[in-house]
Amino acid sequence: MGNFCFPQEMFPTTEGYTGIHDVPKLRVLVLEWDRIRFVLAQAELVGLSGCIDACRTMVAGLTGAALENIWICACHVLETPHMPDRTALKSERELQIADLMWKVYERVFAEACEEAVESLRPAVFGAGDAYSEANVSRILNTAEGWWHGSDDSGFVDHRIPIYRFDGSDGSPIALLYNFQAQPSVMDGSRLADGGRLITADIAGSASTYIEERIPGVRAFYLTGAGGDQ
Repeated sequence: MGNFCFPQEMFPTTEGYTGIHDVPKLRVLVLEWDRIRFVLAQAELVGLSGCIDACRTMVAGLTGAALENIWICACHVLETPHMPDRTALKSERELQIADLMWKVYERVFAEACEEAVESLRPAVFGAGDAYSEANVSRILNTAEGWWHGSDDSGFVDHRIPIYRFDGSDGSPIALLYNFQAQPSVMDGSRLADGGRLITADIAGSASTYIEERIPGVRAFYLTGAGGDQ
């Protein structure tokens, strides 16, 4: 696991971030079957569209997995900074922030991939379900069409599919869980001076809660139909 500890010189950002409330994390799971490796990397970030190809290439080099066997999933946590597309940057400050962010990404991916590769061992797999009413439909039907809001009477899936990998000795390795909610409770929150704080929000809180109660496990929050819940 790696921590996205963005440096102080990155603040304030052009998106209005002035500091960090809690540190987003990157978790990596490496699976191997018949000498073929598959990688799942889960980042507690809004997205990686500005650098996804570079990240996948980096993961391939760090884990030995083929590019087509690498899945990088961002949780779509809205209160985290976007990695900008360098071809669209116009100011020196924007370029500086992008460089600082990429240095953090390089360190975090290296740490998380190294941990995942070193922890490879025989494992067993299991699946189950949990249930939570923490989510609600955010589709509101209006006279002018649908819009975002909160509709307690709308369709919502409260199930939480869970997939778990344990070592052959019973020790926990990873827990993957899928919840139909956009993990952005803190979206729109501002300090008294108008500044924004980076936070891993629901995704980070839920996974940290699980990891504190199951020592040794890495908990992967996999966002479901986040745009509709």
